[in-house]
Amino acid sequence: MKLTDREWKAFQIGMLFDRIDRGKISSTQGLVHTEKGIPYVGATANNNGVLYCVECDDPKLIQDGNCVAFIRDGQGSVGLSMYRETPCVATVNVSLAYASWVNRYTGIFVSTSSNMIRSKYSFGYKRKDERLKRDFIMLPVTDAGEPDFDFMEQYIKDLMLKKYLQYDAFSEWEKSAIKENAV
Repeated sequence: MKLTDREWKAFQIGMLFDRIDRGKISSTQGLVHTEKGIPYVGATANNNGVLYCVECDDPKLIQDGNCVAFIRDGQGSVGLSMYRETPCVATVNVSLAYASWVNRYTGIFVSTSSNMIRSKYSFGYKRKDERLKRDFIMLPVTDAGEPDFDFMEQYIKDLMLKKYLQYDAFSEWEKSAIKENAV
């Protein structure tokens, strides 16, 4: 399954998703850091956007998972996007996009495609709500010209399986190399 075997078309981000919600945390003051809490998603390119975990007793601040998170501003990560599997609390510098087609695999594919246009953003050129919705990303399409989410899902599954098999082969090689050196 090759990406080059598919037709591709540009789609506006705002048209792909059913809704795009802004993060709800404007200040970290009062947030209690904890080892095991709810992920606090912010403007970072590290750790899938998670800055740290926090205690959160206010259900109105908790946002659903199974979405694509778009970093709108800050810390050298503006324009970056990632798939968020679990519920989180998010800074106002992040937008969370939801649609019925989003799952772990399609979310990873679409966020990776979105990251291809990341270079147009910088600290001085923020990814405001309207810019985010108007951004175009390239996606593989069906014969009808619609995004081919089935292909995207299968492509990511195949890619993950390939990586798991490579890791397993490396792990077996490493075990045999350790045995040989121990003798």
